[in-house]
Formats: sequence, C-alpha cells, structure tokens
Amino acid sequence: MSRPRLRRSGQSTVEFMLAISVVVIGVAAAAYVFIGPLQEGMEALDDDTRILLDDERPASQPGRR
Repeated sequence: MSRPRLRRSGQSTVEFMLAISVVVIGVAAAAYVFIGPLQEGMEALDDDTRILLDDERPASQPGRR
C-alpha cells in the first residue's frame, strides 16, 4: 500500500512567517542602533535650514511663515 501524501502548506506558512519576523527584528535592531545619530543629524539639518531661511527672507516679506 502507498502512504498518503502529507500536506506541507501549513509548514511553509510558518516558515515564511518566521523568515519575515527575523527580517523585522533585524530592521528594528538597526533602527535602534542608528536612531541616535539620525536624530542628531535631523536636528542639525533643522538648525541649518532655519538659519538659511532667516538670512534669506526678512520677516516683513510675503511668503514668510
């Protein structure tokens, strides 16, 4: 007698979800490592942009926020 074939669709779904979770954990770990320098860089960019905008347009000029 031949043995019935086992269905592997549930196993492949679990393997796929496990692979996705490993990728998500890797992205979260990388973000945790880089969030400090990224935040500092964004604050420096904000400061530089404010200085440039303040130098270029006087407060009385239209279009100034």
